[in-house]
Amino acid sequence: RLREVNEGALQLLQVCSFFAPEPIARNLLIASPVAPIAPALDSVLSDSFRLSRAIRDIQRYALARIEHRNNTLQIHRLIQAVLIAGLDDAERETMRHGAHTLLANNNPNNPSVRAEWPRYQSLYPHVVVSKAVESSDPRVQELVDSVARFLYYWGDHEGSEELIQQAYDCRIRDRGETDSHTLSVAKWLGWMRRTNGKYAQSGSIYQRTLDLYEQTYGDEDDGTIDAMTVVSASKLIGGDFRSAKEIAERSLNIAGRVFGDDDPATLRCAHQLG
Repeated sequence: RLREVNEGALQLLQVCSFFAPEPIARNLLIASPVAPIAPALDSVLSDSFRLSRAIRDIQRYALARIEHRNNTLQIHRLIQAVLIAGLDDAERETMRHGAHTLLANNNPNNPSVRAEWPRYQSLYPHVVVSKAVESSDPRVQELVDSVARFLYYWGDHEGSEELIQQAYDCRIRDRGETDSHTLSVAKWLGWMRRTNGKYAQSGSIYQRTLDLYEQTYGDEDDGTIDAMTVVSASKLIGGDFRSAKEIAERSLNIAGRVFGDDDPATLRCAHQLG
């Protein structure tokens, strides 16, 4: 019946069926420009009045719980299962990507800023349940990376390592081991392993990442220089002071020559050498 009355409302439900069964903030649906998903749904998401009408139609058929006080929409997991089961493979892929698009549109991009943590907390369960980590969309991949970093700053170090490990495995498959984004994810994975006391595993991935940077981008790339710094820090923790010092000196010399003495990258290298 909803399909006949308001196709856009049905598609809104279908997209939301890929989110977690927790409340979905209405702001998540309208907070920023929406990349194309499906024509009927796009018209709903781009117009606050049509969105309100869609939500009222959804409520009319008791297909979701609308909480006006908190401005949220919540779909029971059984209704989510029925909605997903009613989609063919192409529709399922479209709506899952639509869910990822909405999440990416709401990426705060400031995981270390405490004021943004409530937004990350509301996004996190939906990122996990929708399997955003598997998306090949660069914007969604940036969101996953941002959420993993938020978990570190928030204090969930094991959760951060678990999510970034999943992201690293997926990025190797869809981007390749030498892609710049994959290498950035690898460095964060190394950091989380180090944070969680897995020093040997951390040192191993740091060294592998530096080798790939040098082979692919050369020793004057800013990613390579940063990788030198983290390898130096890893050597220092492992007690190999001579190697740590040699790598730090090398990175400082290159950064000073390429970026100048007062560049932040050069100063980070100088700090490590100190």
